[in-house]
Amino acid sequence: HVKKLPVFSERILKEHHMDVKELDGIAVSSGPGSYTGLRIGMSFAKGLAYSHDIPLIPVPTLMAINIVKVSEKCHWTGLHSHKDLVFAQQFDGNDVLNDPQCLSYSDLQGLPLTAVGMEEKSYPGEINHVQASSIYIGEIALREFQLLKNEDIDQVTPLYLTEFNLNKK
Repeated sequence: HVKKLPVFSERILKEHHMDVKELDGIAVSSGPGSYTGLRIGMSFAKGLAYSHDIPLIPVPTLMAINIVKVSEKCHWTGLHSHKDLVFAQQFDGNDVLNDPQCLSYSDLQGLPLTAVGMEEKSYPGEINHVQASSIYIGEIALREFQLLKNEDIDQVTPLYLTEFNLNKK
């Protein structure tokens, strides 16, 4: 991703005949998620925003996944972490009911789950599998621009819910 992200971004700007300095803001998934993915995405977005004096719009990953929910009732939105753990947050429609957490599947109490990355996983309740997409990040950034935009780029940090471990073998 560190090699492809700059090329991909440049291509999108060229296709739309735009320059970075013409952007009103730069949206980025702020987590939770993979340590490396968040670090690369956030670093790239912060570098662009800082170098062109553009606001950064950090979009919570689980909020972006929730945008494709099927249920208006109380449900979990999740992103597979590792083993039987999922980054999860409870919603009632669009209303956030708690902070993001890293939980085991059994902790989700069998409530309906809208999730990314759990196609091969066994979950004891109803599950709606969705694909991750930057489109969701963009939709939230546009809808919540004034609320989420941050001109103090140094204050924007990824949300890491688990410790980063290097296992030496």
